[in-house]
Amino acid sequence: MPARAQVAFDDRGMTLALESEQGEPERWQGERLGQGHYRMSGPVPGMDASLHRFADSTILEGFWRNGRERGF
Repeated sequence: MPARAQVAFDDRGMTLALESEQGEPERWQGERLGQGHYRMSGPVPGMDASLHRFADSTILEGFWRNGRERGF
């Protein structure tokens, strides 16, 4: 089952709130680096991601890292 996620954008970046595999809430903060490009920081050190989207899209795509684990 996919994780549930909520995304909120503001002038400086975005916040991504999702449900972890254990059912706990997980909050990521993102800094806007350009139109549609965000660098994200996870709730603990070593968790980071990059997210990208087209201006007229609701789809975010990116890369994440949590220690040695990585994915798209």
